[in-house]
Amino acid sequence: QELISVFQSSEIAFRKLASNTPIQVVVIPGNDKVKGIAALCRQHHLDIRAILYPTVPKGSERLRIVLHAFNNREELSTLIQLLSKE
Repeated sequence: QELISVFQSSEIAFRKLASNTPIQVVVIPGNDKVKGIAALCRQHHLDIRAILYPTVPKGSERLRIVLHAFNNREELSTLIQLLSKE
């Protein structure tokens, strides 16, 4: 719950969908853009998945983030920093 709260209260460059579950969603329009950011996250050892059009409506492509109890504050901080850059 703490990681969820920290993530939901963070300032990032993209729109977060409100959620108090472990599954967090960040909307990043455009298949290429969201795939690029997912790849950047993987380069930092974060397993973040891009959900692309046509699975979601065009313009609402997104990152699917699952926060787990074994994630630590450092990992969450890295994720927030990566999503703070547009």
